[in-house]
Amino acid sequence: MLKKLAVFVAVMFFMSIAYAQTGQGTIKGKMLDKETGEPLPFANVVVMKGGQQVAGAQTDFDGKFTIPALNPGNYDLIAKYVGYQDIRVNGVIVNNGQITFVPDLKAGQGVDLAEFEVIEYEVPLISKDQTSSGGTVTRENIAKMPGRSAVSVAQTVGGVFSKDDGSTDLNIRGSRSNATDTYIDGIKVRGSQNLPNSAIEQVTVITGGLPAQFGDVTGGVVNITTRGASSEWFGGIEYLTSGFKNGEDGIVGLDDHGFNLLGFSLSGPIMFAKDSTGTKKDAKLGFFLSGELKYDVDPTPNAMTNYKVKDDVMEELNAVPYSVNEAQGSGVVNNAQFIRESDLEEIPFRLNTSRKGMNLAGKIDYTVSPTINLTFGGSFDYNDRNSFNRSNALFNSQNNLQDVDKAWRAYARYTQRFRNSEDKDNPSVVKDAFISFQVDYSVTGRTVQDRKHKDNLSHYGYIGKFTSERINTFDTVATTVEIVDQNGNVVDTITGMMSNPNTVSYSFEPGELNPILANYTSAYYDYFGNDPDAVKDRETVQGGGALLNGDHPFDLYNQMYNPMGRSGDTYFQQQTTQLRFTGAGSASIGDHAIQIGFEYEQRDERSYSIQPYTLWRLGRQLVNVQIEERSFVEGTFIEYPGAGGSGFSQFLFQQSYNPDVHSQFDKNLRESLGMSETGLNWIDFDSYGPDVWNIDMFTPDEIYTGARGLLSTFGYDHTGKKLSGNPSLNDFFTKKDENGNFTRENPSFQPIYIAGYIQDKFAFDDLIFNVGVRIDRYDANQSVLKDKYSLFPVKTVAEIDGIPNRPSNIGDDFVVYVNDVSDPKVSQITGYRDGDTWYNADGEEISDPAVLSSSGIPSPWLVDPNKNDVFRDLDESSFKDFEPQVNISPRVSFSFPISDEALFFAHYDILTQRPSVGNRMDLLSYLNFQGGGFSYFGVNNPINNPALKAEQTIDYELGFQQKLSNYSALKLSAFYREFRNQVQMTQVVGAYPGNYFTYENMDFGTVKGMTVSFDLRRKGNITMRAAYTLQFADGTGSSATTSLGLVSSGNGNLRTLVPLSFDQRHAVLISADYRYGSGKSYNGPVLFGKQILKNTGANLTLRSGSGTPYTRNARIVGTQIAGQPNSPQLGQMNASRLPWTNTVDLKVDKNIDIKWGKGEDEDKKEASMNVYVQVLNLFDALNIINVYSATGNPDDDGFLDAAEWQNLISTISVDEQAFRDLYMIKLASNPNNFALPRRIRLGIQLNF
Repeated sequence: MLKKLAVFVAVMFFMSIAYAQTGQGTIKGKMLDKETGEPLPFANVVVMKGGQQVAGAQTDFDGKFTIPALNPGNYDLIAKYVGYQDIRVNGVIVNNGQITFVPDLKAGQGVDLAEFEVIEYEVPLISKDQTSSGGTVTRENIAKMPGRSAVSVAQTVGGVFSKDDGSTDLNIRGSRSNATDTYIDGIKVRGSQNLPNSAIEQVTVITGGLPAQFGDVTGGVVNITTRGASSEWFGGIEYLTSGFKNGEDGIVGLDDHGFNLLGFSLSGPIMFAKDSTGTKKDAKLGFFLSGELKYDVDPTPNAMTNYKVKDDVMEELNAVPYSVNEAQGSGVVNNAQFIRESDLEEIPFRLNTSRKGMNLAGKIDYTVSPTINLTFGGSFDYNDRNSFNRSNALFNSQNNLQDVDKAWRAYARYTQRFRNSEDKDNPSVVKDAFISFQVDYSVTGRTVQDRKHKDNLSHYGYIGKFTSERINTFDTVATTVEIVDQNGNVVDTITGMMSNPNTVSYSFEPGELNPILANYTSAYYDYFGNDPDAVKDRETVQGGGALLNGDHPFDLYNQMYNPMGRSGDTYFQQQTTQLRFTGAGSASIGDHAIQIGFEYEQRDERSYSIQPYTLWRLGRQLVNVQIEERSFVEGTFIEYPGAGGSGFSQFLFQQSYNPDVHSQFDKNLRESLGMSETGLNWIDFDSYGPDVWNIDMFTPDEIYTGARGLLSTFGYDHTGKKLSGNPSLNDFFTKKDENGNFTRENPSFQPIYIAGYIQDKFAFDDLIFNVGVRIDRYDANQSVLKDKYSLFPVKTVAEIDGIPNRPSNIGDDFVVYVNDVSDPKVSQITGYRDGDTWYNADGEEISDPAVLSSSGIPSPWLVDPNKNDVFRDLDESSFKDFEPQVNISPRVSFSFPISDEALFFAHYDILTQRPSVGNRMDLLSYLNFQGGGFSYFGVNNPINNPALKAEQTIDYELGFQQKLSNYSALKLSAFYREFRNQVQMTQVVGAYPGNYFTYENMDFGTVKGMTVSFDLRRKGNITMRAAYTLQFADGTGSSATTSLGLVSSGNGNLRTLVPLSFDQRHAVLISADYRYGSGKSYNGPVLFGKQILKNTGANLTLRSGSGTPYTRNARIVGTQIAGQPNSPQLGQMNASRLPWTNTVDLKVDKNIDIKWGKGEDEDKKEASMNVYVQVLNLFDALNIINVYSATGNPDDDGFLDAAEWQNLISTISVDEQAFRDLYMIKLASNPNNFALPRRIRLGIQLNF
């Protein structure tokens, strides 16, 4: 693999003078004599950023210059020619992957050559380079917008749909959210996209016409560029707040959400170049650093009312969670079931959902020479929050799980530009050449855990110490047993009353780790502890309602709420690393900019998830198994003659040791307790506390067989330790530890992605073409099943001799099916299969393979009929290596100005993306295979299909842009997309040893739409961007699990085009800024001679859209409780629509110039302060984003009033009114059906 990679890199390097790093841009222009219009050859043109030269070029014989490989951002251009006045162009905007054409630079002679002619660059209303669709927002505009993140910027681009629910999901032109890629400084982002607001230089959203340097994407691209270093020191500090927490459930401030942010930025030079006299000249080395600290009381606040149980009532519930069940006369009942609305109170925010976070971004720029640049950069994001759980909201919010996200990424980039030849007689054919290489490394990680217990798994679910009092009791009926010698030979027969060790008393001492859980059992003992029959043994205590270690208190009213004290039964950790090498660049040959580049990426994904409570129950099952039987060996028992009455003796036996059933866990625990491994000591497992055992004492198979579905892991061992190296397939099935136990090392997912592309962007005067092709090679770097219809190797017709009456249409490579899988015979052949096509024994094609077997599960002729048990017999012979997939993606686009005021543009793209879900081989899923279509991990966790193919989008667009005035322009674009090979859940019917759920490339869809955009540049006080999008997005699945219901009902292969769940038919976007200047440019109100609104502005964004589709159901069911029947679909899927949503965000700010120090104004020190108010969802619109499917209402599912459920409501509840109150409160406080409410924040920023 490394040799292939080396050859590939070398070929790509020497083939080209490569293209720019992903998202870089180019400046083109011409320098002329102002009087004659003649070109000025060999003029020097340099590009400055932050006072530092970052690139340069010379004009050619025609006075033209090209400066490529520029990171998106804001630059100044300086042009110099001997004998002519220098020209400076300020504020040249360079966009991702586009050519910026600057106006002709006309230099004059005979003027003051010591002065610059300064030109302020104006972004043209109509860009000549319209080969891509979307939008770009620069730092200056981002600073004025209400939203602070790149996602909020992307939401203002036409064709982008996003629910205002706090998520970062974006659906671009009808694509699924996972079809959109995000880049930060050329790094493909995995995980968090968070950056400090002050670090963002530019955000570009590409909705169509993706250049060939972008691959592995079928939707759109969000490209973020961060700020670079400066030759002059600058910095800033910012504080933004909406209020502060006051007590446990109060907020003092502008809203009820308690948002606080502290940010900073700092940039400056580190090292300067010096001339021969030692005088400092240009900065060679500089840095930029920014960061933010955040704290939210409620980061995704609820638009509905929040409730909590009153403090005194909650305190009593926690102290005494149980009372005697008077209605039944025995047992206990959870006191939370008696809580009514009068016991509740409204609160401003959701309890225990706070978040604290930090993000940093930095960059170091080193100008090695005028043609060589080095850049080092990176970012870090950390978030620690308590995950909101609706079921915990009323009674158990203190046990919301801790959810920690960490992400960091770093990169190094080398860029070299090559000077053009200055030889007029032998001009270079190749011009404006450069190369650029980047290496980046990213790490994302997530941990979900109980905040107190963390990775101490034995602390989860610990109630206290339970001590058993055990005595030997004797049978009351005489039995006869045989006595054997040491060799097992029968030597005697005895009859009498035999002894049995039994627990006669089970005492309890509450623990301190989970005090509320312990109170359940304490309450039970308080009520029934004086009754010997109620506390005689573990089974009785547990059956009466007391909690043992590892037990959950019962959910309230069929899982409507989690009761008090129920801590999260989850420990989860996940890590993904990504290593990428990209090499790229460009060279101009005539009018052609030939661009060639490559990309290499290797990911390493690993995950670990366990339910720790179950370890207590599993440990209890595994101890003492080897000593459960009595020993009937002579000399090991004592006879008490006549003690049994009626002439029978009593016989006191000791237990026997059976090494064949002795668990490794028991052995390890005995060692921990100082007991002999083969001793007969009975382990009273729950009496020792939580620190005498840990998960290391279990073997993997003890967990996988004793508690199916408890543990899911890859890249970590069963204890949660990261695996070293990359275990092979054979290691998983055969490798054992020193005790002879299987280690079951499930390898991490390490796919390899390699791509190369070539692209020619050429311009004939103003006409620009962009033609390219990209080749992607994807290697999943794992094994796949040889045959998806069998977990064991099967025989084909050619491998079986003597098949009688073989039908003529049955080929040699067809799989053979028989009547008895364990004893196949040619006389009992029931059918055949060719790929997905089934035949009966007569060669007739059939649609239902179940008819081939009386059990409904077709029996293939296995290579080894004795190997047919998945857990015992599955091995590497059932798998083969993944065959790397190669995809070719052509891209064609053009931009054609028909005048200075109008142009046409169009593109045709084929986009491919490797599967983003369901394509990792998970060997544990096979071990946990269970018939009926699912694994022991459950129906929502199908067996992955590592053989999935790449998804594909074919994208067309045709557009027209017209200049309306010197300040405004209108753009119309029509687009059409076809989605192919999209991943969807399905069921493999006819598989052996049973049907199972998996994923296949079977979904497809189409998108038809148009976007009308209006761009108003600053005219007077106002500037505005507006867009209207009409879109029809239809497909067979909105996500990879859309077909879950169909699959579960046996109709998983049905395919019908319906509106996708994110099909927003109409969308209106407006981003407007109204701003007053200062001094002579001020045209606002004046009060007492003061320009009261000087440097004051308001920025408003409006997002209005028609409702997205949903599926109506015909039957009302209780959506807030478990155990309800499925409701049949009413009409077509996604045939109903939600109402329109309307969101207005506003930011009002004022700049205040600050000067201090002695002397005149120009000698004083300066700083600026910006005071602003940010209001998100200005009008507090109650936007509906989900409804209950039977009623179409967002706040009522109809259950409480439905006649058919009145009997259930009366019988399910201990207190019917309490049930109704609690049910209604859960409906009324559901945050999932409404977008985020209004948020008001006050900020101040000081820049110096």
